[in-house]
Amino acid sequence: MLFKVMQLVAVIMLLIAVSDLPYDYYTILRFVVCPVSAYGAFLAKSRKKPFWLWSLGICAIIFNPIAKIHFERETWFLLNLLAALLILVSVFMLSTKSQKPEESAI
Repeated sequence: MLFKVMQLVAVIMLLIAVSDLPYDYYTILRFVVCPVSAYGAFLAKSRKKPFWLWSLGICAIIFNPIAKIHFERETWFLLNLLAALLILVSVFMLSTKSQKPEESAI
């Protein structure tokens, strides 16, 4: 439940980030999106969902607050929207309820 809340916080922050904000906001954004994406990739690996593993792993790398990758403002606009969509959809795709009933009984 806590992870889903963090995913939604990341999505909201990413959507807010499409406006013109101080640089510090984008630094904080990286510290939120990177661990949420990395943990989502970890969950995807444990649930054998390779698309989500790779997608969220790449998202974690792009939003890494330590080894920063620099893009133009227009590129970040698109990346923020794509990351928000990716994380929002992953809320549903990585949930334990999306597993088949026979898998959850094991």
